[in-house]
Amino acid sequence: MSSKIAILTNSHRSDDVRLHGKIGTSLAKIADVRIFAPIGLDDFDLNPSVSIIPNATKFTYLQNAYHLIKSYKPDIIVCVEPLTLIVGQKLKREIGCKLVYDVHEYFSLAMGERLFSPFKQLANFLYSRIEKKLFSKTDLVITVNNHLRKYYRRYSLDTITCANYPHLKGCEQHEGKKQYDIVYVGGVYQERGILKILKAISILKNKHPDFKAVIAGEFKNRDFQNKYEKTIIDLNLTKHVLFMGMLPHCQVYDLLVKSRIGICLLDPRIKRYQLGVPIKVIEYLEAGLPIIANDFQQIRDIIEHQELGYCIPYNSRVLSDKIDLLLQKNDDYFLQTAMKSRELVRTELNWETQEPLLLTKIQSLMPILTNQKHMLLFAYFYPPLGGSGVQRPVKLTKYLWNEGWDTDVITVKNIVFHSEDESLLQESRATHVYRTSSLDPMALMKKATISKESNQKIYFGTPEKIKRFIRRSFPIDDKIGWIPFAYLAGVKATSMRHYDAILVTVGPYSAAIAAYRLAKLRQIPLFMDYRDPWTLYHYLTYISKLHFRHAHSWEKKLLNYSTGITVISEGMKNDLCKNFGDHLADKIHVMFNGWDETDFTDLVKKEPSKIIRMSYIGSLYGNRTAKYLLQAMRELKQNHALPSDLEITFLGNYYAEEQNVLLQSRLGSQLKIITQQQHREALDLMYNSDILVLIVASVDGDYISTGKIFEYVRCQSIILGLVPPNGDAAMILRKFGHSLICPMEDVQKIKELILEAYQKATLKAGEGMLFQEYSREEQTKKFIKFVENRLGQHS
Repeated sequence: MSSKIAILTNSHRSDDVRLHGKIGTSLAKIADVRIFAPIGLDDFDLNPSVSIIPNATKFTYLQNAYHLIKSYKPDIIVCVEPLTLIVGQKLKREIGCKLVYDVHEYFSLAMGERLFSPFKQLANFLYSRIEKKLFSKTDLVITVNNHLRKYYRRYSLDTITCANYPHLKGCEQHEGKKQYDIVYVGGVYQERGILKILKAISILKNKHPDFKAVIAGEFKNRDFQNKYEKTIIDLNLTKHVLFMGMLPHCQVYDLLVKSRIGICLLDPRIKRYQLGVPIKVIEYLEAGLPIIANDFQQIRDIIEHQELGYCIPYNSRVLSDKIDLLLQKNDDYFLQTAMKSRELVRTELNWETQEPLLLTKIQSLMPILTNQKHMLLFAYFYPPLGGSGVQRPVKLTKYLWNEGWDTDVITVKNIVFHSEDESLLQESRATHVYRTSSLDPMALMKKATISKESNQKIYFGTPEKIKRFIRRSFPIDDKIGWIPFAYLAGVKATSMRHYDAILVTVGPYSAAIAAYRLAKLRQIPLFMDYRDPWTLYHYLTYISKLHFRHAHSWEKKLLNYSTGITVISEGMKNDLCKNFGDHLADKIHVMFNGWDETDFTDLVKKEPSKIIRMSYIGSLYGNRTAKYLLQAMRELKQNHALPSDLEITFLGNYYAEEQNVLLQSRLGSQLKIITQQQHREALDLMYNSDILVLIVASVDGDYISTGKIFEYVRCQSIILGLVPPNGDAAMILRKFGHSLICPMEDVQKIKELILEAYQKATLKAGEGMLFQEYSREEQTKKFIKFVENRLGQHS
């Protein structure tokens, strides 16, 4: 392999599970990897290889590391602790390697917690300032959880989460004969709750004379070992507790499957313990154990929400009570818990789910092949923002990368928005994401000293007519305050790298002006992607004719200047040609939103229910409203014609007017409202709905089609299309075999179609056909051909 990666640690062994067994082994699939560590054995024959560095002092260790790694000449250096970044920064300056920071610990918190109060906060502050200086030049930050990721992303760093989950194939799964009632694995420290566990055992032994516990791990120091051994004697636990010491990973697994309950009880006074999920919790799940652990949010989300044990306070009495409660469970409980926990690890909590993102991000930092092409994408709406407008740009980066196009993204940071979706950020395949400030209303609201709850209340509580008035008052649109920031970010990006094309996705339409000015300055071909119409959009009106003419002239200028234009429907293409000239036809390409097949890989159809579920997933804004649908259902109910087992669910965040429409529906328990979920959870509801509702207002025009239409058809459920019957949305539905279509405002026809959809749904059969050419992957391939063809003509 031509690329080299160095992994540098100043405190871990060379065979550390995360550094060697996960990160090192994964990266060895794409490069030659060498781990530089203070402890272990030199081994230059394998990949990853190992180089042990003399470590008389911290300073001499870093000096020796610098010289050894410089002679290795890596393309990328992965630094594991803050001090190793000193070496990383120096090597980046001198040999031009990329710098990656793997953050597996809350370093500043850990430093502060080693000291006595009142110096903890001061030490935490000073250490965090020093660390910030050290990581400021990194090209990528890898964190072990999303809490850490949010911290580093505040500094506009490219950041990903690679959770410290176990390998699926670490050990062969098998059931062992149960020899121990409880098990603890990990560091044997006082702050890991060891003495609390021993106290709980002393309470339990009176009720369970044969109670057996096993502890496997390494003592923190000799002082605590003495304290542990004295406690064992004082509490008379010699017959009840077996200490195994440090064990290899597979021996740990053998020990776990011989146990009934896994224990993880951490001292809550140590703040960093509250912010993550200990690896031992995942190991317990992998072995199929019910777990008793701290009542921390991150742990509770896994254990209690999945009914895999108990989350408790840091208390020996409560711990003993919960252990006793679990020991009274029958074998079926333990069997069902084992099945659920192992399935959770198999599908979600494993290293194999983390590896693809790691490899993609690291590959993006490697020396670029000569045939690699580069695109700069302007996308105001980009993860971690959620919602339909985010899907198109993030999926583009994903499949552009697969086809040999490297993408950098310019987007906004820190705005008030209706939803966030961290899962979409994990899908981003952008090499760099440049997040800029802005002076638009949503960004300014975020900058104000208002709580998140207050911002959300203002955002959703302000009547839509007021917000529409504000939007209409701006020339172009209300995001015009982003133009200078986006433009300057583009100037900086293009000064550091060559780009073959600039792509801007609109709205907001102000983004197109920033992209146009940059393209003109740098003489780079400009491509313009319409997710929504601009001046031809009926919903988007201006406060004066002067505002409209200004926007219309800009749209005409941009269309004529652009090398290529993409739109979401044939109707939109025809409308642009009709209003701005037929000469645009050859440079307009229809790129449907499509569906991402990988989103559906692990979705499972649930067992048929007695309830017929009808669902609407997504936003309701502008002219798009559910009031006619709900009126139709209300009239059916008043006439005793609405089936009692028909339930309608709305999933999303809704503005003040639409909230009132939903809350005043008078449908009682037949109406469910679920707040905005991450994309995965929304898809699961969509996939397991019998009827899916699509809404497009007639006044918005025939060529408006929502992004979710293709995900709907991929679910192959019945679709109730409340859309213009002659528009693009209706055409797409009919193409895929869906015929229940009528205008959004036709209450009488909606009533008829609801009953027809219900009758079809009672058969519990799927509906519609699939054409793979409409998947996002295939649509991106066609887009690339269009771009490369236009670039050929442009040159």
